Amino acid sequence: MSAPENLLRQSVSPTVAEPACADVAVLGMTCAACVRHVERAVANIGGVAHVDVNLVLSRASLQLTPGADRDATVAAVQHAVRAAGYEVPDDDGSNAHAMPGTGGPEAPPESASPRRVIVAALCALPLLIIAMSHGALIASPGTDGIVQAVLATVGLVVVGGRYLRLAAHALAQRTADMNVLVSLGALASYGYSMVMLVQYLDGGATHSGAHHPAVLHLYFEAGITILFFVTLGKWLEARARHQVTAGVLALAAQLRGQALRIKRADGSIVAAPGEELSADGLAPGDEIICRPGERIAADGTVFDGTSEVDEALLTGEAVPVAKEVGAAVYAGSLNQVGILTVRVARAAQASTVGRIADAVIAAQREKSPIARLADRVSAVFVPVVVALAAVTALVWGLVVGDWQQAMTHAVSVLVIACPCALGIATPAAVAVATSRAAALGLLFKNAGALEAAARVDTVVFDKTGTLTTGRRSVLQVHVVGTELDASGVVALAAGLEQGSEHTIAKAICDYAAAQKVAAAPSVQTRTVVAGGGVRATINGEAYALGNADMFDATALALPAERFAAQPLPPGASIVWLGRGGGAATTMLAAFVIGDEIGAEARTVCDELRRHNVAIVIASGDSPATTAWIAEQVGVTDSARVFAECKPMAKAALIGRLKGEGRAVAMIGDGINDATALAAADLGIAVQHGTELAGAAADVRVLHGGLAAVPRVFALARASMRVIIQNLWWAFGFNVVGITLAAGVFAPWTDWQLSPIFASVAMSASSVLVLVNSLRLRRWG
Repeated sequence: MSAPENLLRQSVSPTVAEPACADVAVLGMTCAACVRHVERAVANIGGVAHVDVNLVLSRASLQLTPGADRDATVAAVQHAVRAAGYEVPDDDGSNAHAMPGTGGPEAPPESASPRRVIVAALCALPLLIIAMSHGALIASPGTDGIVQAVLATVGLVVVGGRYLRLAAHALAQRTADMNVLVSLGALASYGYSMVMLVQYLDGGATHSGAHHPAVLHLYFEAGITILFFVTLGKWLEARARHQVTAGVLALAAQLRGQALRIKRADGSIVAAPGEELSADGLAPGDEIICRPGERIAADGTVFDGTSEVDEALLTGEAVPVAKEVGAAVYAGSLNQVGILTVRVARAAQASTVGRIADAVIAAQREKSPIARLADRVSAVFVPVVVALAAVTALVWGLVVGDWQQAMTHAVSVLVIACPCALGIATPAAVAVATSRAAALGLLFKNAGALEAAARVDTVVFDKTGTLTTGRRSVLQVHVVGTELDASGVVALAAGLEQGSEHTIAKAICDYAAAQKVAAAPSVQTRTVVAGGGVRATINGEAYALGNADMFDATALALPAERFAAQPLPPGASIVWLGRGGGAATTMLAAFVIGDEIGAEARTVCDELRRHNVAIVIASGDSPATTAWIAEQVGVTDSARVFAECKPMAKAALIGRLKGEGRAVAMIGDGINDATALAAADLGIAVQHGTELAGAAADVRVLHGGLAAVPRVFALARASMRVIIQNLWWAFGFNVVGITLAAGVFAPWTDWQLSPIFASVAMSASSVLVLVNSLRLRRWG
């Protein structure tokens, strides 16, 4: 099995049972309070074990209870979401693997559409022009006020109707969200102005019956302009959210390509030139044609033709891969040169790229601890803001005695203190980071893994297959005598071992290929000596390749004595090459065979140490071999080197390190690592890992091997910096904004915000959080 397929099978590992899941599209959510509202509406539905709502992806991710009727449960959830005042598209693609771009609609909800922004502008602009003219356009204050009232009423119904409806739904559910704040702000401006206008038209601007003043102070424009800027902000936010999920959508797009089928799975031939159909309509066994410049529509095997294929989408490697009959190809790969006939191996959603996409969306389903903290703050945010607005109005009205300023400041507080930025601060960064990670060949299981990776201060490495290659390799070649040089003995040894499946034989042949040394001519006779090696005849001369037991002690004595002074890696074995037989044997070379240290192992460990990460090695190998490997990668403290570790001993070691207050990551690749991977704060399964190891890991390294591991931590740290920046901005913006909007500094300075500027600032805050998160798209 090839590397990409072997790695990505982990995404659907059959060895670890996972709870049944479903995703339901939820449109119309605007802030963290909306998220909590939807979660409360869904949480108590029968069949739902757990629900996480993602504001950025506009999705409710469900974990179903065992035995629950999936279709009935999803239908009940959709009904509850609609009853809560939010939209569920008729075909939302609700399924265990659904994601933006693969099932539900990608268009933004109606509240964020350009059409609604234009309508809001047409309502707000005339009203704003009339209000700012201060009687220059309409001389009579009463007529001016009536025109403003008519325009404001139309705007409130046309533009504000959606916000009012959602606010009513929220209040009916005994909760509050951004819609409540915006609606209260708009209604307060509208209601106050309408009362002032009615009093004016009744003969006085005050209850005492005073004469008409020269100027009638109305705030109709404030309420409608608030609705315009909020709608504009939501549209800009929707555009930014689309960019946030662009990485996931790019993966998903590969599942919606077209294919040219020439033969169906049942064996029936399709009339020339074949039938065009969507990739998700293909079935295993279908045969399709892929022409140069087209993306391969499904995972499969080349049935006819040769070509070069760009697999950068899966492997990150820009160098095209040669493909011929029998070679595996993968959905999303780009065919570059020749025409290929491909026999489909699996359906689109089960393809390699489909499972990568599923893994990315799964990482965004579960909330991280820091996101849950933000949600708890958001739960009380809106009630607190409403209380602050009331206090602001009372202080300005009763203490200062200026009810006009009381209304202005109260509305400003309601409008500027929106939990939108707080709600998207974490999920936006997580969505971008996990998509970027997938592009780099790193799959995070969930958002919690991203946060855990940023905190890691200790890394435990498995040795075999992680720090080492995990297979026998030629470590050293020592030429004996002067008959042949190094290339000559390697060619001769490779010729003797050609065709053998023994691990030592493969090591020697692979070494010859890596050194670009052609194997010696084929042997005339070959005899395998069990437990010893191989004897063969080439051009009439006898040769032997094997351990010391294959050779006469006299012939071996001198070379062995000289070789004894050479330092050997612990656990390595020596394979001798000689010509002739008996005491007359001429020794030609000695090959040192052992588990080779990965070329990047020392570099990776040095990189981690530069970031103050402690390195620990745990291996099931002997103390001497483990200590030697540790020395090669720069681990000189024997207290951090553990040999002869069984699987449970590795898990116990990790438990002890965690007990010391360390944040521990375990890096491994085998079944014997699965327990330790699960026990660690963060488990990382590197390239060629088994399915069980991958299922237990929090991060899977798809390509790049061990060299990609530092990227896991670096990307996680960068992501957490962005999340913290977003949260600080969201909290700081609200603290400063509410303070200015409430007019706290008004008695001493001009630092205060009008409702219109408050609405602009509130809309800008959410967009800034999204733009800051989008910086992660360029990471690495």
